[in-house]
Amino acid sequence: MAAPPDPSVRPGTADDAGELARLRWEWRAGQGRPLEMDEARFTEAFVPWVVAHLATHVPFVAADDDGLVGMGWIALFDRVPGPDQWTRRSATVQAVYVTPARRGAGIGAAVTQALLDHAAALGCDYVTVHPSQRSFPMYRRLGFATWEGVLELDLHATRMPPT
Repeated sequence: MAAPPDPSVRPGTADDAGELARLRWEWRAGQGRPLEMDEARFTEAFVPWVVAHLATHVPFVAADDDGLVGMGWIALFDRVPGPDQWTRRSATVQAVYVTPARRGAGIGAAVTQALLDHAAALGCDYVTVHPSQRSFPMYRRLGFATWEGVLELDLHATRMPPT
């Protein structure tokens, strides 16, 4: 049996929102944790969210003849301007996912590279990611490095009292 053709990677659009919802649902439902919404309710809420957030949460998709087989998002953040550089922007890679049947063929890396290229074209100063254990080696191959200057507080784990 021949291998499926390499999917094309392109920016996602509002027209992809339903398929993006399917991929996001597939990913989270496959993790076996409790879900707050069934698939239909999630899709009904997610599609307008995608459309409303296209300027700040840009999806890139991997598509073949059968539809979307992978996705990733670049979340863009404007930073506080400085007197040395007024426009300051950073980004975070989020929700990179490839359907299980297509994993291991470089699709996740191709989607992530498209996200990084987009962030660079927009003049982002840096890009961060919170990788899963499985994806950590891919991000390392793409040039991500641990930086000791970053601190993180997990507010779900800590439940800090309000000040």
